[in-house]
Amino acid sequence: MDQAPGRPNETQGRLLRLSTAALDKELDEHVGNKACPKDAAAHSTRQRALFFVPGRVEVMGKHTDYAGGNSLLFASADRGIAMSSAMLVEEDEGGGPGAGLRVTVLSVLPVGMEHHCTEGSTCSYEVEGRPVVRYTVSLPDDGGGECPRDWRVYPSATIARLHLNFDLLSCFPDGERRHILISMCSNLPPASGLSTSSAIVTGIFLVLDSHLKMRHTSTYREAIGEDENAVCNLSTYLGNAENGRDYFKPDRSVVLKGTVQGGVGTFGGSEDHAAILTGKPGRLRLLSFCPTRPASFSMGGIFDDLSMRSIVGGSESRPIGPHEQSTVVDLPDDLCFVVAFSGARAEKGGDAQQGYNDAAELARIAATMLGKDTLAEAIADERRRRGGRNDVKDVLSDAIRKNHGTKSSAAPFVERFEQFYDESVCLVPLTAYALSTRNYVLLGKVVDASHRRAVNMLRNQIEETAWLALWARGLENDLNHLQLSVRAPTYQDHSCREGARITALAASAFGAGFGGSCWALLRKRDAEKFARQWQEAYDARFPLEDRRTREFFVTLPGRGAFEVRVEV
Repeated sequence: MDQAPGRPNETQGRLLRLSTAALDKELDEHVGNKACPKDAAAHSTRQRALFFVPGRVEVMGKHTDYAGGNSLLFASADRGIAMSSAMLVEEDEGGGPGAGLRVTVLSVLPVGMEHHCTEGSTCSYEVEGRPVVRYTVSLPDDGGGECPRDWRVYPSATIARLHLNFDLLSCFPDGERRHILISMCSNLPPASGLSTSSAIVTGIFLVLDSHLKMRHTSTYREAIGEDENAVCNLSTYLGNAENGRDYFKPDRSVVLKGTVQGGVGTFGGSEDHAAILTGKPGRLRLLSFCPTRPASFSMGGIFDDLSMRSIVGGSESRPIGPHEQSTVVDLPDDLCFVVAFSGARAEKGGDAQQGYNDAAELARIAATMLGKDTLAEAIADERRRRGGRNDVKDVLSDAIRKNHGTKSSAAPFVERFEQFYDESVCLVPLTAYALSTRNYVLLGKVVDASHRRAVNMLRNQIEETAWLALWARGLENDLNHLQLSVRAPTYQDHSCREGARITALAASAFGAGFGGSCWALLRKRDAEKFARQWQEAYDARFPLEDRRTREFFVTLPGRGAFEVRVEV
């Protein structure tokens, strides 16, 4: 996270005003109901914490992070969650001695999202015509009730994990009862692949830390640290808070135990949290995972890899002269991204969870067959053993077949390993190299290969997301050659109404899959027109009565999560 407080831009400021308006209304209700002394409420409002937490766009790195692989990521400049908060000192309502903590999370819902009110508590007020829902977590927990499986799972799982590891009740004087209110307002399409859930998890940590000072505890300093790697360690920890697993410091010297209920139920990694915390304006980041660290590459070895040659081939397969690819990739000034949210929701806590976890489980079992914790560890070990020879992929694929016993039943594990190898070892570095050297022919070819592997090998795409990336590249007729298990009805595409059709330099589906979004890379002068053409063609190909659930927008790499310098 960028430690320096900052001023929000116009879009961020509007979201913060909405979240603050909801917080003000909630505070008024608390004072009116005498839930806390008026002087305490007035004091707390002068010490509010305000944060903007961006979403994440995964340019490359499909299902690589939890297997220790590489990703190319950025934080979205104008898309994210505004969080306004206040901490109250409450009167003891007869609960006896001892500290207590309540955390109430408010969500200002976009128009059309009223269905999220059904499982939560709907507030008596609205903000600019938008409904507001609330959910409260109390500590100490009485242990009653089931863990929620809707939007409430994210604050519930995050607060439970933070309390388990940092004892939140010890972060303020004995005998006091505190109530932290967190008001959220988002312009991220829900369940879109833009990491709304990870933004919530990250934002709740930042807000609670601003009030309770977890970073000042000896536990935090020992486990997360205070050096240049601390933000990477924090992103790993927050990924563990989401997947429920134990957190280990990279040297394995410290462990923060996971939660019994398993986080939010998905076996994901920490790329979302890392991008959200480390984003820089105009820049993409190359990161590796397990543990989270900046990644860099010597491209000579990448171009010698046999797998890379089979993917790219031709005259584009070798760079001119040596090239050391750094962890920071500057986006050329004349380019931007267009994101298309398909409207097909990929709920981490819903139907998409099983498909996501199946992909993670295949990678875990494949690594176990190779005698390692992660696929990346198996590849690195085999490279060392073979002295840098370029046949590592074939050797490890054969090892999985041999260790599994039968070739036919080993096929899913081999396929999962080979998709991981191609994506993490070859395609992620090549994408960074092509962007850095402005080799857009190579860039398009590499990203096309990644998208097709997601469809045919990772098998995490639905027809809508498979088609979106192909259309952006002018390749939609190739859809029939992809291995899709579910196909939508066929409709005739309309010709573009705004003149000549624009095609993207590169395009791909991204995120967990099983719904969600695609990105396309465009020259800025063409972006708005392309976005309209893209949506027009999509609406014609996949008609939908209510198109409010679809969004096509232009974005750039932006700043990571930051505390807002002034009240909005």
